Amino acid sequence: MAQCPHIDMAMVNSCGASEGLNEFVLFTTATTTSASNYTLYYGSTNPPNQSSLSGADATSITGTGTVISNGSCNVINVVSPTTIIPAGSQVIIIPASFDQNYDITGLCNGNTPIYVIYVRTNLNGGSSSNWSPTGNLGNTASTPRYLQVVVNGNAGCSSTSAPTSNYTAAGNWPSNTDGNFVYWTNNQPHYANNGCSILGVQTTGDTTAVACTSFSWHGNLYTSSTDLPTYTTTNALGFDSVVTLHLTINQPSSSDTIATVCNSFVWHNQTFTSSNNTAIFTTTNAVNCDSIVHLNLTINYGDFNGQTINTCGPYVWNGTNYQNSGDYIYQYSNAFGCASSDTLHLTIAQKPNLGPDKYDTICFGASVNLESYFPTTNFSDNWTFHQTSINSIQNVTESGSYQLIRLVTSGCADTANINLLVLPAVFANAGPDGIAAINYPYQLIGSGTGQYSWYPNSVLNNANIANPIATIQSNTTFVLTITNDAGCTNNDTVNIRAIEGPQVYLPTAFTPNGDRLNEKIKPICVGISRFDYFRIFNRYGNLLFETNKMGEGWDGYYKGKRQSSGNYISTVKVKDVTGKEYIKTSNLLLIY
Repeated sequence: MAQCPHIDMAMVNSCGASEGLNEFVLFTTATTTSASNYTLYYGSTNPPNQSSLSGADATSITGTGTVISNGSCNVINVVSPTTIIPAGSQVIIIPASFDQNYDITGLCNGNTPIYVIYVRTNLNGGSSSNWSPTGNLGNTASTPRYLQVVVNGNAGCSSTSAPTSNYTAAGNWPSNTDGNFVYWTNNQPHYANNGCSILGVQTTGDTTAVACTSFSWHGNLYTSSTDLPTYTTTNALGFDSVVTLHLTINQPSSSDTIATVCNSFVWHNQTFTSSNNTAIFTTTNAVNCDSIVHLNLTINYGDFNGQTINTCGPYVWNGTNYQNSGDYIYQYSNAFGCASSDTLHLTIAQKPNLGPDKYDTICFGASVNLESYFPTTNFSDNWTFHQTSINSIQNVTESGSYQLIRLVTSGCADTANINLLVLPAVFANAGPDGIAAINYPYQLIGSGTGQYSWYPNSVLNNANIANPIATIQSNTTFVLTITNDAGCTNNDTVNIRAIEGPQVYLPTAFTPNGDRLNEKIKPICVGISRFDYFRIFNRYGNLLFETNKMGEGWDGYYKGKRQSSGNYISTVKVKDVTGKEYIKTSNLLLIY
């Protein structure tokens, strides 16, 4: 029985000429289901087997009455059998053709919504009313009656209520044609003959009012016109009497007097000499409310300013260029249109004139004296380099911007810049020292950027190229001079030893001991045009070193292991500039 609905109260007997129009049953749901699954039975057997009002017959509202609640709970009108009603909800089953305006505030249980199911009063579409006073549901005291709310038809849970035996008509409904109201306490019915208005007949009325600004009505203050507020009291029958307020609020009017003047203003016989936004003047408007005029006054004044200027050189003031000291007056209308004047007290002092900025370029390694650009006699000068003060300006060697600030006794100063560019260093490389065969061509190897000049030039085929051919009879030192486009130069020398040749010389000993002297052994080639190989063998005939590059030599190691002191054999194969081939073999002594 935990899922059974609980019947709370009912109007079960006739009320008025038409049986059933004002009757209802109120119950509390115990399970969640649709409206069509709740069926009301009202009959003479337990359980009743005839005369039912079914929730499945719920239709749209067809009566002229309304069901309301004055704020205590929400009213949900169920007009579809599929509407879901939650467990624990209060439900009223009432005929669809009821003809009263019901206030169900008294039936509300806290804030729980009340669902209203409207059902047809003709059983299964029949022609007679279920609750007809002349039918089997008539008001007699001889037949016991029962109420049941059944969930999900006969297979569901039902809640049955019936009269108790201790009533005057034991086991029967009491007979009263004016209406019989029943409510249950502890599953016991209690009867009251309360006529046909047990739900409450509501009366209405109107209060019409016109006010300025605001209106107080039943403890509420209203500040705008409205036809919505209501006040509910109790009418003569003990039910709601709803009074609707029809209120017209007229507002005071407000306007502004806006004025902007110079010096003073007269308004409503009052003279103002300063700005004002608080003064008001009050009259009456067309709806008999206050008409308030606010003064919004701005009083502006002329500008009379004086300024003292001490400057160096000419001074521009209000569009005029002044060349001489003196007092000057400028008259004008200020931004507010008021007459104004400014006075200038001008003193012009002389300042030094350094002239335009200077630009200069020097070679790498050279220096300049900054005083040569701006003589400093009898002046107070301050020199900076990249905004850092410098003291020595006689030997400047770094590129950058040098700034001079010259200050004279009048306090005036002038500024000039010297932008100095130090050109990159010129690099001359005359190549490595070498050995040349007497009267045989020998190529010098020079490098660097710029114009080439070799000296002495008498033994060269071209003294102005990087790699000239020299033909010498004795040891000669050549000097290479390279000059860039700015005229900056750099020198380098190379020593060439002259020996008889063409020839290949094989050294007979070397000392690879780490003292950086005679660390490798290699053939000395003079007048050689082709170098085929240079080889080193040990005394067992094993090849320890080989190269075909002229100038490479052996360091005394084989496969990463230093060889022991002793005798070794070297051999070389070359071809000289005359076309002659040489193969030379020599004994070699390795010494540590």
